[in-house]
Amino acid sequence: MLAEALRDARFAVRAMSKRPGLTFLVVATLAVGLGTNAAIFSVLNALLLRPLAFPNLPRLVRLWETAPGADPYDRDNVAPGNFRDWESQSAGVLEKMVALEWWDANLRGQEVAERVQGYRVSPGFF
Repeated sequence: MLAEALRDARFAVRAMSKRPGLTFLVVATLAVGLGTNAAIFSVLNALLLRPLAFPNLPRLVRLWETAPGADPYDRDNVAPGNFRDWESQSAGVLEKMVALEWWDANLRGQEVAERVQGYRVSPGFF
């Protein structure tokens, strides 16, 4: 069995040496494909597969409001006044509370304005 594998490998080397252009193209295609696959896996692994880099991750919670009579899966941002009330009432229960809200803005430079997106966060977020 090992002898057959060696014979096949020698045959492959002889065949590839007869057409170096095609060999280069095949090897380059494989290298690009493997590199792309590794890069995509690294990004997905960092973003989706690994847990977020927070200490005591099981203690991290998200709070939201739902309007009366609305779909229970409707998650509204907490009103600023309610956030302040919750923050003062949660002393001793929650270690820290921070608020964040999706934010769109127009960033204007010398010539062209550009739409930017991000989050507005409360003090202590970072």
